[in-house]
Amino acid sequence: MITRSVPPLLPPVTPRLIRRLKILLTAGGLALQFFVYATASAVELGGISIASRLNEPLQASISLKGVEAAVSPGSLVVSLASSDAHKVAGIPFDNAVTGLIFTVELVSTPPVVRIETINPVTTPFLRFLVLLESGEQHLLRDYTLMLDPAEPAPTVQLATTQFGQARIPESGLSYPGEYIGPVEQGETLMQIARRIVVAGPIT
Repeated sequence: MITRSVPPLLPPVTPRLIRRLKILLTAGGLALQFFVYATASAVELGGISIASRLNEPLQASISLKGVEAAVSPGSLVVSLASSDAHKVAGIPFDNAVTGLIFTVELVSTPPVVRIETINPVTTPFLRFLVLLESGEQHLLRDYTLMLDPAEPAPTVQLATTQFGQARIPESGLSYPGEYIGPVEQGETLMQIARRIVVAGPIT
């Protein structure tokens, strides 16, 4: 004799069961909405722009995406990742990047992260890992900077004026012993001597 197992019948649909299904569907919908909102509102690190050159203090900025208006400056921290994080990511931790200063500016449009150094950067290439922390969010991004050399200073040409020897007309030359006149009344010998122009050394 062969016996077969009969699957249990579904429970009868009652108003209580309908209310429980509505509660489960509502809770699932809220959880899905929260997940979508958290994903959409996550802060992201954008591209980087450089405003300095080689052998100058670094001036660069990273754009921030997905920053809500209610985000406070204290809840968003951007810094250089640790040496261990660089090692895990396979990025050499160069001493040239240890002097990087990160400043979050949420009042600018768009919000940015300023990256500066106090001393001039003498390395043409900089590669480093940036860490963003916002609440439960932790984000790492790799950046590589190429610094162009400074432009040479323009050559300044000074204007020069050519001065030639002034020619004295022969008629204005006087020689010692030659008659000088007329002499005005009250004129001294010194005043008369100043009017005498000698052509050259007398031998």
